[in-house]
Amino acid sequence: MAPGGLCRLKVTPRVLLAFLGWLARPRPASSLRLLRLLSAPGRTPRAELVDWMTLVGRHARPVSTDDLVPAATSRAPVVIASGDHDVFLPPDRLRAAAEQRLQAASTSSPPPVT
Repeated sequence: MAPGGLCRLKVTPRVLLAFLGWLARPRPASSLRLLRLLSAPGRTPRAELVDWMTLVGRHARPVSTDDLVPAATSRAPVVIASGDHDVFLPPDRLRAAAEQRLQAASTSSPPPVT
C-alpha cells in the first residue's frame, strides 16, 4: 500500500518554502529546487523529471485532506515501504503509524525477493 494517509506528512520550513515557490511559479528552476530537497543526498534530479514536475505545477493543483487511513478492519497482509531518505514520510514516522493504525508488525529490512 502507498504510505500516504497513514500519518501527517513531515514538512520542514525549507521544504515548505521550496514547495510554495514551485506552486506560485512552476518553472524549471523552482521544480529543480524542490526536487533536490526531495531527492536522496548526492542525487541530481533528471531533466525529464524536472520538466514533468514543471508541467504538474502548471496544470494541476495539490489537494490536501486531513482524512487519514482508518484503523485496520481486516487481517490481510500489508507491506508498507519507505525510503531511508524520504522527506515527507521517513521510516520511523511510518513505522509508528502502521503499528498503531494497521496493527502491523515492523521490520527494518525488506522482505526477501523470490
